[in-house]
Amino acid sequence: MKINFKEKITTKVILSSVVILILLIAMIFSAVCYGIKTPGKRRTFVFPSTYGKENYIEVRYLQSVEGKSDIEVFIDDLLLGSSLERTKKLFTLGTKINSCMKDGNVLYLDLSDDLILMGTNVVSIKEGMDLLEQNVRLNFPEIHQVEFFINGKYAFENSKKLEISQ
Repeated sequence: MKINFKEKITTKVILSSVVILILLIAMIFSAVCYGIKTPGKRRTFVFPSTYGKENYIEVRYLQSVEGKSDIEVFIDDLLLGSSLERTKKLFTLGTKINSCMKDGNVLYLDLSDDLILMGTNVVSIKEGMDLLEQNVRLNFPEIHQVEFFINGKYAFENSKKLEISQ
């Protein structure tokens, strides 16, 4: 049985077409699977440097948590601090969200009084609140203003001067 030259070319074309089709199907399947199971919502975090005035940027993918808004999940993660050693924390460890409520484009954020305690490698309270607001506005452009409360008491007067009310 003798195979002629045309039959060899036809066989090679068919085999290469099948291989290309299988690869194409695999790529489409991968893209669909990635689209279905995303790693979470991409969020950008800004943390102050321990050296100088510059800031460090981190990108994290946050999963949704049942019973919490996306903003609350974001702020919880922000309060944990950076994964880099060369950054400062915004507030003392142990600072938690008491409540977080959005009304229009204003975010009302009540934090625990643990933030008043100054610790090592932590920025000032005013800087921490400014950076928290910067982070929120960066990741949630619909938020134009953040009103801070500490254990239910208003923390800012005229959004500029820190006055922790008694």
